[in-house]
Amino acid sequence: MKGKFRRIHMVGIAGSGMRGLAEVLISMGYEVSGSDTGPASGLVALESAGAKVMGEHVPENVKGSDVVVVSSAIVGSNPELAAAKKLGIPVVQRAEMLAELMRMKFGVSVMGSHGKTTTTSMIASVLTAGGLDPTVIVGGKVAALGKSGRVGGGDIMVAEADESDGSFNRLSPAISVLTNVDREHLDYHGTVEALRDGFLEFLERAPFYGLAALCVDCAHVREISKRLFKRFVTYGENPDADLRLEGFAGRGFEAEFDVFFKREKLGRAALPVPGKHNAVNSLAAVAVGMEMGLSFDDIKRGLKQFGGIERRMQLRDEVRGIKFIDDYGHHPEEIRVTFDSVSEAFALQPVVVFQPHRFTRTHLLFDGFVEVLSKISKLYVLDVFSAGEEPIKGATSEEVVKRVKAAGGLGAVYAPCEKDLVNKLKEDLSAGDIVLTLGAGNVWRCAEALADELR
Repeated sequence: MKGKFRRIHMVGIAGSGMRGLAEVLISMGYEVSGSDTGPASGLVALESAGAKVMGEHVPENVKGSDVVVVSSAIVGSNPELAAAKKLGIPVVQRAEMLAELMRMKFGVSVMGSHGKTTTTSMIASVLTAGGLDPTVIVGGKVAALGKSGRVGGGDIMVAEADESDGSFNRLSPAISVLTNVDREHLDYHGTVEALRDGFLEFLERAPFYGLAALCVDCAHVREISKRLFKRFVTYGENPDADLRLEGFAGRGFEAEFDVFFKREKLGRAALPVPGKHNAVNSLAAVAVGMEMGLSFDDIKRGLKQFGGIERRMQLRDEVRGIKFIDDYGHHPEEIRVTFDSVSEAFALQPVVVFQPHRFTRTHLLFDGFVEVLSKISKLYVLDVFSAGEEPIKGATSEEVVKRVKAAGGLGAVYAPCEKDLVNKLKEDLSAGDIVLTLGAGNVWRCAEALADELR
């Protein structure tokens, strides 16, 4: 972007998909303003980075802007969008702005229902270790960066592709990673088959020199690999994968595993994060690193230096011998994988505090939530984090707990708010316990409140 486009206003600037984009635009010298009604901490961080931020959506916020960028979470009736249209200010989706930045770079995009943020960050860590200094935009705060986006000196950009509303089709990366396909964002796509076909269509548009890295542990991705007529490499635990994981060993926040390409053992790699699913995610970083000509030693170093992501199996606190681990997982499969990974890593089942995210998701995936939550012996369910949605009959936390108990999860407890949770849980914890908070809303605040109560 050149010429008169210097001031950019971002509606929903503190959202997971917008923060990193804002930080990169600021680093590139653009004047960035934005509005968000979310937690003040997110706005303070952006303000410190150089953005002018407002905690409410009002028409006056867009005045003087050259372009308005809107996140997929913002509804069309937002007063700032109406004001921008009235003033003749161009309004673009986040993906369109991201596509404009990626157009000037060698793009690497990561898409899939689960694991995008972690995988994107692992790829960035590997490319950085190899001296390629990429520009990075992710949907979570990268521990090593202290933020969600950075401008690198190299010609590579690594970013997440958002499939929630189909806007990822605006991107034109040279390398694409597909982690998995699951029943997510069906309010837009309708069916998981339609979502799968959308990914396939995206991958088919790759340039002749491009590459797709596909995790064939997922049946839907295997189906895509059979129908994709572009250059690709497969990865996973699947014995037919090109890049394969074997010999996984994990303890606490450490993991080791062997990496094979075809029939050749490349070596043993280590990660400072728990869970076999994270080891599988790291194979995508191996694939991208190999495609960019990096040695396995560089790739191993990048994986070992990976510092993790905020709210992705993050140890937030430890008080009186009780660990508080927090994760963004809010889909039944994410809950299952995270719970199993923590249980295996610490040889102990954690106490789970789950906050459902959005009434629409709770409604669409209700049976899946019941199935996975009923297998957790100690479970506390907070009220649904609505994200601005209106309640849907039957898609409430009370109903979730009722159904979980009926399915055999007799330890499920309904704790509607933070105060209820602290009062119910503080007397039941002892040294050696693990509290695992799960959800895309503000469930992490409960962990903080509980830890403070126990100090």
